[in-house]
Amino acid sequence: MSQRPDLPANGRVLGVCVGRVAALPSRGRVHQTAFIKRPVDGAVLLGPLGLEGDEHHYPEHGGPDQALMVYSVSHYEFWCAEFGIDPEPPGAFGENLTVTGLTEDEVWIGDTFRIGEVVTQVTSPRAPCYKIGDRWDRRDLPVRMQETCRTGYLLRVLSPGLLRAGDSMTLLSRPAGAVTVAEAARVRNRDRDDWEAVARVAALPEISEVMRRTLEARLATRVPEPDSYRLFGEE
Repeated sequence: MSQRPDLPANGRVLGVCVGRVAALPSRGRVHQTAFIKRPVDGAVLLGPLGLEGDEHHYPEHGGPDQALMVYSVSHYEFWCAEFGIDPEPPGAFGENLTVTGLTEDEVWIGDTFRIGEVVTQVTSPRAPCYKIGDRWDRRDLPVRMQETCRTGYLLRVLSPGLLRAGDSMTLLSRPAGAVTVAEAARVRNRDRDDWEAVARVAALPEISEVMRRTLEARLATRVPEPDSYRLFGEE
């Protein structure tokens, strides 16, 4: 189990990105998705449901517990080396905020951050899906994201306002008894039958409602939910 550190966790926003629902062709398929995110010049209004101008093709991809998706620029070089792709920040992995530092090992579920004039809270790791693979024409990319716990993470909005590139992202508080985003990602996406850890993460007060329901259903049946469609777009 991860232990709660007392060291501060801080970073900086390299880009604020939004996306519109549009067609994404890949391997003979065409998907409707807002995964392609582009950086916005100047300040962008962040409300309880997300950034002004950002869209979601599926309703379950949005909501108060998933208002923002954050990804660390620290991972870009890793993916370039592993897959030979050339993702240019910001926004290349479908994130709303591309940030310096603040990787999944450094950020904890329930961490409260001030970003510019807004206040947010970390709710869950991302569950990577096949559209990330389609974006870069690498079918195994979402699998490797969850194997390495380089998933990114989601935020809820505690205090709305304006965001802009260059804003600092400063840790305000960290709850006792929390786990890192990397640990939550391991439980959610990879080691899905680690029942003790599943129960521990499901019980976190700050965890997103979507992730809580997923983990509680898994605990009730003692059977991990199928993930082939999420990872590959296949039943």
